[in-house]
Formats: sequence, structure tokens, C-alpha cells
Amino acid sequence: MHHGPALRLAKRVLEARQFLHERDPTDFGASMALSGAQMTVAYVAAWAEKDSLFDRAIADSRAILKRLLAEGKNKDMVTSELGQLDRRYAHLLKFRGRLTDAITIYERLYAEARQRDDRWLRAEYAKGIGYCLAQLKRGDAALEPLDEAARLYEELRKQDPQRAREAEVGLQSVWMSLGDAHRLAKRREIALGFYERSAVSKAQHVLRGATDEATLTSLSTALTDARTVGGPTPATLEITARALQACGRRVAAVQAIEMALRKLDSADEGKAAENRDLRKKLETRLELLRGFRKQRM
Repeated sequence: MHHGPALRLAKRVLEARQFLHERDPTDFGASMALSGAQMTVAYVAAWAEKDSLFDRAIADSRAILKRLLAEGKNKDMVTSELGQLDRRYAHLLKFRGRLTDAITIYERLYAEARQRDDRWLRAEYAKGIGYCLAQLKRGDAALEPLDEAARLYEELRKQDPQRAREAEVGLQSVWMSLGDAHRLAKRREIALGFYERSAVSKAQHVLRGATDEATLTSLSTALTDARTVGGPTPATLEITARALQACGRRVAAVQAIEMALRKLDSADEGKAAENRDLRKKLETRLELLRGFRKQRM
């Protein structure tokens, strides 16, 4: 993807903010606006894979905030902005694949969140640490932070109903990383269980109306990862087919059902009875979908 126009626009905005700041370096608002413009440049530079510009913009933004903090101006606001800057920096480092650098920042932010007893941020930063460790193929080291993140998100989902969806999305991501960590350790059945929990949760979100491209792509990723360890199971494919049908992706829904039926055909004979109802559901839905396609032709 070409990011040149976005980067040029971000730089022009930065130049305008610098001009206003130079007119009155003591103006708090102008300083904050300049720091924000540096952060915008950092975002675009990260997407454009320009690491030196990205690091410089982050450093310049932090330097402005540190100066304001030293001057004692709106300490609470500036402290909050510094925290947000480091949070964004860690996420962008993770996005850029600079995982060791990201872990260093995540660990510091986690310690600060733990000291403040902020469980939402503790969960987020533990999730970030675990993800990075799993991507570095340090699966066993990833388990502790990921287990903690999962526990915190489970607690928060129950205790804060208004943010239950946010906690569920956090869990989906944690389950994917736990699947990666256990797959690295050759624990295929455990890995499959986590991939499938994530896939089923995402499919349920689609059925509840979350038909955005990001959710559907995330569901596809979970299913793809499940295939690396022998999945997905027919039951997971059945709810996936329902989700795909609900958002108009009927061809993909048919493919999911056909895969599920093939898996049922190759299942142990001893499981034939328990799979009977599932097979009936799948065949009924497949017949309906194929009937719809014939009507459209």
C-alpha cells in the first residue's frame, strides 16, 4: 500500500504546528498540539515502514511532554498523555515486528498498571507481552502472561457488563496467542481448543451483527490456524457457516458445510450417534443454501 500522500499530509500538519509553537513556546495548547502532530507522523511512518522517522517522531513527542511535565503544567493531563504515548508506541512496535522492543515497553507499562491496580490495562499489557513472546517462538514463556490476561478478561467480562464485548474481543486475541504458544510446544489438542474458542466467539459476534471486515478476517484467521493442528471441528464449522450465511457470504458458507460433512464422514464410527443431529443440521442448511443459489441463477 502506498502511504506517500498520507505521510506528506502528516508532515505538512507537523510543520504548521511547529510554526505556531515557535511563535510562543510557552503556549501549553500549542505544545500539546505539536506533540500530537508528532504522534500522527509516527503512526503514518509505522505503516509506511519508515522506522527511523517513526522512532524520531516518537522521541520528539515524548520530549515535548517531558518538558511540559518538568514545567509543572497540567500534570495530570500530561502524565496521561505520556502513558498513552508509550501505549501506542508499544502497539506500533508490535505491528512493525520489533517484538523485543515492544516487550520492554509492555513490561514497564504492565508494572505501572499493576501498581495502580488497573485491571483493564494489566490485561492489555499482559496480552501484548504474551503475543510478542509467542511470535518470538518462546511459547512456554508466553503462557504466564497470556493465562493472566485471560483470567483478567474473564473477570472483567462478568464484573463490567457495559464493557463485556470489549473483554470478549480481548479474550479472542488471547486465545489465539495461547493456541500459538501451545502449538509451538507440540500440544496440538490444547492449541486446537484455544483456536476453536476464538473462532466460535468471533462467529457468535457475527451472528449478533458484527459483520465488519475486520471481524470476518479475524474469524478466517482463527479457522486457518485451527487447520494447522487438525481442525476446525465440524461443530465449529457449523456455527461458522451460519455466521457466513448471516452476512451474505453464501459460497463460503457452503464451503464450510462441505468441509464439516467431509470431516463427519471420516470420523470414528463410535461417534456416529452423537454426530447424527449435527449432520442433519448441516445437510438441511446446505440444501437451503444450494436452493437459494439455484433460484438466483
